[in-house]
Amino acid sequence: MLDGGDVVMDAETRRVIRTGDAIPEWARACLGNSMQLRVPLRDPIDLRRCALILRDFANRLEVLSPSKDPAHSILLAASGERRMIQARLQSRPRGDRKKDDL
Repeated sequence: MLDGGDVVMDAETRRVIRTGDAIPEWARACLGNSMQLRVPLRDPIDLRRCALILRDFANRLEVLSPSKDPAHSILLAASGERRMIQARLQSRPRGDRKKDDL
């Protein structure tokens, strides 16, 4: 909005210009700058199961990305998805469990 030749901006727009980050500092501190998954290397057959899980995760991220929600909300949802996917990756298929593990 122009006001006598000066541009009037809200606080969030000024922060984005100042920091270059669309995510507030408090949210960045909570979320971090990256996320990591660990794929277990048990056997070649289990790699196929892991590939299916990772494809599912990629699809979920693709659905989240065009959302109109604030950026930190989308990234927080992606972080939650990552935790669920990591748990699925670490779980062993039923056929691989020993009797004493059940």
